[in-house]
Formats: sequence, C-alpha cells, structure tokens
Amino acid sequence: IAALARGATPEQALAALPPDDLRWCVEAFQSWLWNRTAGKVITDMATKAESHDAIANTLWSVESDFGELVFAPASAVAQSVHAATLPTFGPGLIAIEAWSAAARSVLAEEGIKPQDMYLPGVPDVKFGIVSRPLFAVASGVKLSGAERDELAPANSAKPLKFTLECTLPKGSYATILLRALGQ
Repeated sequence: IAALARGATPEQALAALPPDDLRWCVEAFQSWLWNRTAGKVITDMATKAESHDAIANTLWSVESDFGELVFAPASAVAQSVHAATLPTFGPGLIAIEAWSAAARSVLAEEGIKPQDMYLPGVPDVKFGIVSRPLFAVASGVKLSGAERDELAPANSAKPLKFTLECTLPKGSYATILLRALGQ
C-alpha cells in the first residue's frame, strides 16, 4: 500500500513485497478463485442430480473472507463424487468436463484466462496448479448435549454451549466448518 501511495503501479507494488508475502497473496487469490469454482461445481452437481429437489434443498452457503462457500451434507452427494478433486488455476491448466464450465464462468467474471496467471517482472512467484479435494468428510464426529456455557454472562440470551469433536483431512478448515454449522 505504501508503494501505491508513492505512485507505484500495481505491478511495481507487488514486486516490492517480500517474496513470502507475495507468494501468500498469489495463493490466497488462487484459493478465492478455487472456492468460487467449487461452489459453482457443487451447485451444478445438485441441479443435475436425479433427486435435484432433495439435494438443492440441503445445500447451504456461508459468506466468508474467502467468498461464498457452498456446503452439501455427505448424504446428499453421490458416493462416486466424494473423492472428486478440483485444481487451483494456473498457466498450463487443462480443464476437464466435470468442472470446466464452472471454471470458465469464474475466470470470465474476473476477465482472466489461466495463461494470464503470472506476474510480469516477478519470476520467483508462480501460480502453481495443485489438486484439492472438492469434499472434506469429517470423521469421528461427536456432539455433546447442551450444557451451561461458563463464559456466557449470567443474563445471556444464549447461556448454553455444545462441544464438537471431529477429525478433518489435512488442508480442511475447521473454522469454516464451525461457521457453516453455526448458521
């Protein structure tokens, strides 16, 4: 921001960032695009399913700092899709039918193409292509009964708490799961 305030172009401002910070920015942008594409893929799967109404009524979304995140209960997703993956976008990405329409839509909304995903003048930072699971299934789920929340004020309208225990695969975000469950 300081570089921009001094009159630098956006490209110059990016190049002025420490390499690790710049890598983090690139990965955050890729995650944002991935989340939007994943939401479209999940919604498309629901609309194409034989039991469309049943699945569409079970989808829910959460607004986050990373864009809208779409969730579907495991029971609403065909077992054959549980292991589906979706890559992050980068130059050289070869789209496959299962998610190409959603990817094209998201990239078109941003006015970019996979081959445009590089930073001119910043050769050390690449838009890497990494395959991520489209669905994360929590295992070992245990939910306690309602109990008094010792941190809630005495006159609180919500004096109760639940305790959730579960295991998520590496790379899954428990905070996003908790936010989704809280809505």
